[in-house]
Amino acid sequence: MPVEGWRERSGNGAPTRELGDERLRIGCVHGSTFDVSGYQTNFPIRRDAGVQRGLDYLAIGDTHSFRDVTETLLVPTVYPGAPEPTTFDDAGAGRVAIVALFRRGLRPRVDPEAVAFWRWIDVRCRDMNELRNLLATSDLDRCVVRLHLDMTVSLSEESEVMRTNSTRASWNRGDTWPGWHPRGGLDESAFTSRFR
Repeated sequence: MPVEGWRERSGNGAPTRELGDERLRIGCVHGSTFDVSGYQTNFPIRRDAGVQRGLDYLAIGDTHSFRDVTETLLVPTVYPGAPEPTTFDDAGAGRVAIVALFRRGLRPRVDPEAVAFWRWIDVRCRDMNELRNLLATSDLDRCVVRLHLDMTVSLSEESEVMRTNSTRASWNRGDTWPGWHPRGGLDESAFTSRFR
């Protein structure tokens, strides 16, 4: 079945479907729908732009999270998301859209598929056993960790904490300690150490 596609910066200039055109039409644009309150909309796209332009599927980009903003319409308008999260609060990121187009007039099936390699985790350790258990996690080499150490330690335990983590993080000035990332990426952490 022939497929026609188009892409542009916003969905407003897409050609409309000609009468009798039964090809599958896919659009890919950068912009935002008006559905996120409190955020300014760059390159506005109407929620029903895919329907208005005679498309069968419209992929839009501007956020990192997977969302189908037209679940009740015949034409899905979907933020496929970003394949990797870029921050700890990128809920819904790390996915792509798997789209099955069947025929004109039938809503395509759109499923999110997890593809992220990295897991972003925020961990608080309150004692040495929690820290040791974290360090023994089998897939820790695939994690970006924001580590909060909120514990009382002895002098020997503090040396263990410093030895264990000095290979994974660089120290910042001040009283913050960067979280560590196996490939060298850093994230802020809180380090509170009291001596017993």
